[in-house]
Amino acid sequence: MTTYDLGPLVGDTWCQHANSAGQIFYRSTRTQESQFRIPSGFEDDAQDTWVCSTTGHWPQWRNQRTGRIVLSDPNPPPLQSYLDATNVKVHLKTIERNPSAGESIHRRVMRAILSWLFPESEGYEVVQEEDRGNRPDFVVFKISCRPGGSSYSYDFCIVESKAAGAPWGSTEDQCASACFTTENDVKRVYAMVHIGTQMGFYTYEDGNFSGLSGKLHLRDDADTIMEWAQYIKDRPYPFVEV
Repeated sequence: MTTYDLGPLVGDTWCQHANSAGQIFYRSTRTQESQFRIPSGFEDDAQDTWVCSTTGHWPQWRNQRTGRIVLSDPNPPPLQSYLDATNVKVHLKTIERNPSAGESIHRRVMRAILSWLFPESEGYEVVQEEDRGNRPDFVVFKISCRPGGSSYSYDFCIVESKAAGAPWGSTEDQCASACFTTENDVKRVYAMVHIGTQMGFYTYEDGNFSGLSGKLHLRDDADTIMEWAQYIKDRPYPFVEV
């Protein structure tokens, strides 16, 4: 197994190493036994200071108090775009390099983007559905607190996600059928269709399924996609009859 020496922890009782997958492990200088768990007493603290070095095999951040090394920024700046999110970068690059990748691979990038556009901190939840009649690939739920204090999840956006090459027309039809099964009392819901590296926003109201945005490229039109996501979040449909 290829390993990379990352230097000792403060006190020289533990040495740090990384394997070829980028996982850091620790070897006791006394027993020579290795573990992936951070040694007791060397856990990070919110007040710790980290210094970045680019002289190693890859950028490293060193904890000035403990000497512990991490391989990604422990205090990253706020993300300005979903394209800055590491998981989106990984999955989007995968389908760009391999357009013939299967549907499950394409869904990974959509799941990552949806989770960024509709974060749990704003009361959303992205779920891959399996038990509905027409089985939409994803549903974006909005968690809402009802009178009395109980919370409930409502359909906010229905999403169909397909691999590159899938026909838009039939995928839109499939998405419309999934919208028909919305569990909201008011049969109005937003929708998205994703195929390969393109996607579009839609609306479903009382049986009418219509486009909002046109086709957008996941990378080239990222700003427009974020604007449309904010647009529909700012204009939610009622979940129940008023």
